[in-house]
Amino acid sequence: MTITVLETYPAMRAILRAPGADRPELLRAMLEPAAGMYRYFRARSTSSRCTG
Repeated sequence: MTITVLETYPAMRAILRAPGADRPELLRAMLEPAAGMYRYFRARSTSSRCTG
């Protein structure tokens, strides 16, 4: 069994400090390493969920 720990705190802090227009791409970059790790993980997020 492999246990993978994703350190998301620095990326999330950067996302929250970034201008709203930059947040969707930063969020995608943060979530990309987790793609494929979970059975029901959405490969793409919708823009309505990424904008703040």
